[in-house]
Amino acid sequence: MPRHNPNLDEQSSRVEAAQARLARHERLSRIALLLTLLLAIGLLASVVSHLQY
Repeated sequence: MPRHNPNLDEQSSRVEAAQARLARHERLSRIALLLTLLLAIGLLASVVSHLQY
């Protein structure tokens, strides 16, 4: 019968923690990308409106 290996539990918890950090980073990156896109659209609209005058 195989024995319980505590190192596997530790490794599993490290993997879960890394996945949680990665998911959080991915959410923040998407938010930053969206804000950057909105800023670029706003700047483009501003430039276009100034060119029309």
